[in-house]
Amino acid sequence: MTPHVDIVEMYFTACKFSDCADFCMRVQQERETLSYFYTDPGIVNAAFSCEVFLKLLLYLEQINYKKEHRLKQLFEMLPPKIQEAVKHKTTEKCGYWNDAWGREILLQISDAFIKWRYIYETDWSKNAAIHIDISYLFAFRDALKVMCEKKLEHKAGPNGVL
Repeated sequence: MTPHVDIVEMYFTACKFSDCADFCMRVQQERETLSYFYTDPGIVNAAFSCEVFLKLLLYLEQINYKKEHRLKQLFEMLPPKIQEAVKHKTTEKCGYWNDAWGREILLQISDAFIKWRYIYETDWSKNAAIHIDISYLFAFRDALKVMCEKKLEHKAGPNGVL
């Protein structure tokens, strides 16, 4: 059962993690030399913001969700009309929804929060590399944010009060 939540606080929480992701990526680009990188915290924050935006959309649609981190599973719970709008906005921003083989990139980023927050536990003897499409992740996040804003504006009505 989905708990009662403060939808404004939920939206702001997602925005704060989204902003942290942007900050990490900006610092990464601005520094000339780094003994470490900010890519993984940027990915973790972007993925978590996606999760919270998705859960907010589900809550606003009165769809129950369990404790779930996988973005694809949460996305597939959304009504088809919202899914299509998010796909369109994501594609508009990054230029694609599927990879060169026709597979949804959403599947590749689905467990980013789980994988990337414990990147130091990766068994590099089994995995020579770990890959994620950062452009897609950030475009997906931005599309979800726009959709949440539209839903919240509609819910607020003409006076802007929720």
